[in-house]
Amino acid sequence: MQTLLLGEGLYLFNGLHITERAFNPLFFQNRVTFAVLGILVLLQAFATYVPFMNRALGTAPLEAGQWIPPLLVALILFCVVEIEKSITRAVLRKRAGSDGVPCAEHLS
Repeated sequence: MQTLLLGEGLYLFNGLHITERAFNPLFFQNRVTFAVLGILVLLQAFATYVPFMNRALGTAPLEAGQWIPPLLVALILFCVVEIEKSITRAVLRKRAGSDGVPCAEHLS
């Protein structure tokens, strides 16, 4: 459950700009993204650490070290998507020619 949440959270940042790097000058402009991520984190913490939720979901609270594997998987996913976007940018530049501006038809 934590792996999915962390992966989705980081993928949310990947998806803000389809071909641009996740962390660019526009990163902080979409406040809704941060609000949604904050809500996801609060709900996940609620499901993970509140005893009646543990009983209802059949889960147990995690120790600090147990967050490491899900975080690593999420970071790997984030890096893979950023590499894919980098390759996509290179292909679009190559198709666009010398001006380096991708044509809209290449984005579909």
